[in-house]
Amino acid sequence: HRKVLKVVIRAAEDMVRGEIEEEAAAFRHSLPVSGYLEIIRLKTAELMAASCEAGATLAGAPPAVRRSLRKYGLEFGMGFQMTDDALDFSAEERKVGKPVGSDLGEGRFTYPLLSLIGKLRGGDRRRLLSMLNKSALSNGGAGKVVDMVRNSGYVPGTLELADRRFVSASHSLRGVPAAAARPLARMAGYASRRES
Repeated sequence: HRKVLKVVIRAAEDMVRGEIEEEAAAFRHSLPVSGYLEIIRLKTAELMAASCEAGATLAGAPPAVRRSLRKYGLEFGMGFQMTDDALDFSAEERKVGKPVGSDLGEGRFTYPLLSLIGKLRGGDRRRLLSMLNKSALSNGGAGKVVDMVRNSGYVPGTLELADRRFVSASHSLRGVPAAAARPLARMAGYASRRES
């Protein structure tokens, strides 16, 4: 199906662009929040949007329903990635399946940390920035940074923003047939209650 192929190719292109942008931003504490949001849109949300749009296209859904499902996937994907990034600072390793703070060690600075960087001033800011390099993070700095982010209040703040994305995803299902809308709305509700 030609339309589906176009959707999948566009998503693949976006993912590659997102990976390139993420690599270019590694260990860059000056990355603006808008840059982070663009990276997660390209890497995660566009794939989910494409999946929803392709499914709707294959089912023969009208254009308005395809657009609604695409928006659902985009919003759900943004919320999902923000939740995952918050859990990288707050959850136990056994719950997330990877070491807590693992994004930090790879130079991926996500919403909770970028928000903290934006808030701090003076000596506190200088101390944090001095830990955000490969050497410091691999020599115990990652644990200190995780503790600083945990104590900052930006983890629950990130989860709250993610929840808004999940609500927006659910709202985008208006006009989508109930057989598709109900399970997708349930999935957004479940994702917003993921443990922190």
